[in-house]
Amino acid sequence: MKVLHENDGSRWLWPTVLAVMAVTAIGFWVLRAKTGAGLDAETVWKQAERDFQEKRYDDASKAIQILAKLRTPTPLDLMLRAQVAMVEKRDDDAIADLSRIPEKDPMQAQALLLIGQIELRRKRLRLAEKNLLAAAEADPKLIMPHRELIYLYGMQLRRAELSGQFHALSKISPLTYDNAFHWCLTRFTDWELREHNQILSGFLEVDPEDRHSRLALAENFRQLGRRDEAERVLAPLPASDPQARVIRVWIALDRNDEALAESLLADAPENEPELDRLIGRLALARGDGKKALKHYQAAHKAQPDNRDGVLGLGQALVVTGDAAAAAPYLELAKDYDALQTLIQRAATPEGRKDVGLVKSLGAACEKVNRLPEALAWYNLAIQQDPLDNDAQKALFRIKERAQKE
Repeated sequence: MKVLHENDGSRWLWPTVLAVMAVTAIGFWVLRAKTGAGLDAETVWKQAERDFQEKRYDDASKAIQILAKLRTPTPLDLMLRAQVAMVEKRDDDAIADLSRIPEKDPMQAQALLLIGQIELRRKRLRLAEKNLLAAAEADPKLIMPHRELIYLYGMQLRRAELSGQFHALSKISPLTYDNAFHWCLTRFTDWELREHNQILSGFLEVDPEDRHSRLALAENFRQLGRRDEAERVLAPLPASDPQARVIRVWIALDRNDEALAESLLADAPENEPELDRLIGRLALARGDGKKALKHYQAAHKAQPDNRDGVLGLGQALVVTGDAAAAAPYLELAKDYDALQTLIQRAATPEGRKDVGLVKSLGAACEKVNRLPEALAWYNLAIQQDPLDNDAQKALFRIKERAQKE
C-alpha cells in the first residue's frame, strides 16, 4: 500500500479547511446580522455599495437589510436602497425610499431625477414631468433632467417647453450638432410621430388623463390623414380646451369644411395665439383685412418668433393698405424660410460635413432673432476651429445683444 506523503495529504486537507472557514464566516455573518452585534454600519454600507457596483444585487439587498437594523436610514442609505429596488423592478418601494430623502439634502435632486425616470419608464408622464422639473430646480447644474424632459416634450409635440429645455441645457453643457439641429428643427417644423403612435397610445392606457399625450396622438393621426381616429382621441377633451379646439379646426379645414371651422372659432377665447392665427387665416381668405390684422397682431404679440404669425401679419397689413408697415414682416418671413432651407441641408450627410454651414445657421438664427440657437451654432463653429475670428466676433456680438434685450 502506498503511503501518502504529507504534502499529498495537504492537497486534500486545505480545501476542507477553507470550506469549513467559509461556512463558519457565513454563519457568523448571519448570526451577527440577526442580532446586529459586532457590525459597523459604515462597513456594511460600503460592502452594500460595492456589491451594487459590481452587480451582485442579491448580496447588496441582504447587506441593506442588515444596515436597516443598525441605524436609521440616512439619505445615502435610502438612495442605495432605491437603486437596488429599481434593479429588482420594485418601483413603488424605490419611490417610497427616494421620497423620504429630505428637502434641501444634497441627494434630493438626484432622488427627484430617479423618481422622474421611474415614472417615465412606467409611462406616467405627468408625474415624470413634475419630478424632472423639480430635479432641475433643485440642482440647476444637473444635466439629465433636461435631457429626459426634451424626450418627453418631443413626444408630446410641446414646442415652447421643448425649446425651453434646449435653452436650459445649452447654459450648462455644450450642445452637440444633433442638439442644435433638433432645437432649430422643432422650433418651426412639424414632425410626425408615425412610429410613435403605439408609444403615445400606451401613455394614454396607463394615464387616460394625460392631456398632452392625448393632444399629441390626435395631432399625429390628423397629420397622417386619419381624421376619424383623431376625433375619437380628442373626444374626452371639452370644447373649451384651446389646443383641442385648434386640432378640431384643422380637421375641419382638412375636410374643406370652412363653415364648421368658422363655427368652432366663433367663441374662441382671447390670448390664444394658435387660435388667433387660425381666425386671421380665415379672415384673410374672406378678404377681411381688419379682422385678420387684429388677430395676427394679437398672435404676434404673444409669439413674436412664429413664422406663420409673422407672414400672416405682413399679409394682413398689405390687405389693409399699409404696404410700408408690411415690408419688414414679409422680409422676416423670408428669413425664416431661408433658415428652414439651411436646416434641411443640415439634415443631410453632406451638410453635416460642411463646416461653413454651422456658421451660416448661426447667422440665420441671429437674423430672425433666435439668439440662443445662434449662440449654440457659433459655439459649435468654435469647437471646430477655436481660432475662427468671425465666430468669436459673432459670439461677442450676440451676447451683448442678448444682455440689452
